[in-house]
Amino acid sequence: MEPGTFGLTALAQPLRSDHPLSLRDVFTLLASDLQAWTALPHSVRTGGPAFDRVHGTDYWSFLAAHLDESVRVDRWMHSINRLHLRTVLPAYPWGELAHLVDVGGGNGGFLAGMLSRFRSLRGTLFDLPHVVPGAEQVLTAAGVRDRCTVTPGSFFDGVPAGADAYLLKTVLPGFTDAQATTVLQRVRAAMPAHGRALLLEAVLPTGDTYDVAKLFDVHTLVLTGGRHRTAEETERLCRAAGLRLADVRPTATLTVLEVRPA
Repeated sequence: MEPGTFGLTALAQPLRSDHPLSLRDVFTLLASDLQAWTALPHSVRTGGPAFDRVHGTDYWSFLAAHLDESVRVDRWMHSINRLHLRTVLPAYPWGELAHLVDVGGGNGGFLAGMLSRFRSLRGTLFDLPHVVPGAEQVLTAAGVRDRCTVTPGSFFDGVPAGADAYLLKTVLPGFTDAQATTVLQRVRAAMPAHGRALLLEAVLPTGDTYDVAKLFDVHTLVLTGGRHRTAEETERLCRAAGLRLADVRPTATLTVLEVRPA
């Protein structure tokens, strides 16, 4: 065996579909994404999404009209959720929560992982009507379907009310500041006085040092015209929505930002 072969083989194991922590679906590039990247100069010049320029419609409308690609995006998120669960669960007292609404939670992969670890927790999965049908299989396979309500809708119109916690996992970076503020306002309107929102995001560091969040930032610009933010920028959005940033807990992947009513 060549020197280093064992190490490379071990490193490649998560790319297998049968690996318990498989990341294979994370690396399946969508043709629509690659086509959007050909118009990167447009995003650099204007600050607008290259995706719209290439495809003639916005990213979210495109996925709604191309369900095969929407399903692949859900599989990508389901795959990366395995890694995110391992890093963010030890970083926050999730066991304190009674009812968690996963706002924009896709097919429920992350919420299913949360519910399977905290048996006293109830969940509500909230996402667009063309997305949530995929949750039935995910939640049932995880053995948590009886503790989870699936509700279709748009978080620009409102979110299910009355839960003690609202989870927004990598939601806000997909939108402009004005749109992200609207989402936070809808969450604030649904949240009781004792409630909290938990934002899971790749927070941008200040300065010019390398950070993978900056790569995500460019990719988000290309697809949606949104952006990743520093903790300070997120705090400003929260204030505009009647919320306050109460705690920031970095992890090896995403940062947990706890947000409370102002």
